[in-house]
Amino acid sequence: MFSSRIYCAIFICSLFWIHAYSDPGLFDDAEDKQILESVDFFHGEDFKSRVSIERAEEQCYFQFADEGSVLYVHFHVYRGGDRTLSAFVFTPSGKRILEAEMKYRSTNKLEITDPGYHKICFDNSHSSFTTKFVDLHIATWSDNDWEQYQEAYEQFQDSADVSTRSMSGLRMQIRHMKADWGRYKTTMNRDEIIVQNLGNLVNKVSFTLCALVLMTSGFQVFFLRRLFLGSNVKGKA
Repeated sequence: MFSSRIYCAIFICSLFWIHAYSDPGLFDDAEDKQILESVDFFHGEDFKSRVSIERAEEQCYFQFADEGSVLYVHFHVYRGGDRTLSAFVFTPSGKRILEAEMKYRSTNKLEITDPGYHKICFDNSHSSFTTKFVDLHIATWSDNDWEQYQEAYEQFQDSADVSTRSMSGLRMQIRHMKADWGRYKTTMNRDEIIVQNLGNLVNKVSFTLCALVLMTSGFQVFFLRRLFLGSNVKGKA
């Protein structure tokens, strides 16, 4: 009975540890994932890093964001103490637009109305003894640029599909040409063999006829000579 309670306690602790220390991922939805994977291709900026924030310390980063753009801030504390951290974002005028206190993971998308360099701070001042190890992901992009990129990408895909179909048709034509050429070569080889056989037959027949003519001529000469040699012809005085 006592051992079963121990096993249950170990099982519950394991579930708690898995839930507390597993990383659920960087992306909240499929669109964010698609944007962040392509942000480098449509005039966006993307920064990823794995940093350590010492005890009772604050680290700040600066990211330029234009008016109407999106500022993406994500952090995940993967090791260190209670694995909690605070994050703050300030506009160029000093206004605080994000406050995420005592979190082990936070993902935020901010609509920018004040263009300029925004200050992004990660605060570990509440921890007096442990260093926090953090995965950071900061990005910025414009929705208009993203839509233009999507349109251009779709046009590229359409062009690629047309090119692929054209190449497939060309490969099919080449295969047909190769097949026709193979049939042509087979026909030519067959005709060449027939001509060679006919030539050999004509040569054999010609040789046989020549031999018969020679034999017939020989027999004629032989019999004519025997005829003149065997007859006694006397002339008159």
